[in-house]
Amino acid sequence: MNLDDPFDPPEDPAERAAYLRERAAQARARAQALFKTVTRETWQSDPGLLIQVKTILAMPPEQRLRMLMAEHAVFASARPAAE
Repeated sequence: MNLDDPFDPPEDPAERAAYLRERAAQARARAQALFKTVTRETWQSDPGLLIQVKTILAMPPEQRLRMLMAEHAVFASARPAAE
């Protein structure tokens, strides 16, 4: 059985349960293999951007709002959400 096969479980309850257990095991193995390829070691954040974000988030909310209000472009470029 291969996960690329179309999903077509048998009608018999016992066979169906075995089929679904096997598909779940295959999906779990694929997820674990994918997780091993995408780890914290492979992900590198931009250090400059990270410092900026941490600095902004360290400010009190009122100060952040005043900073945004000082940047007229932030509000001038705001658009209503598309419906």
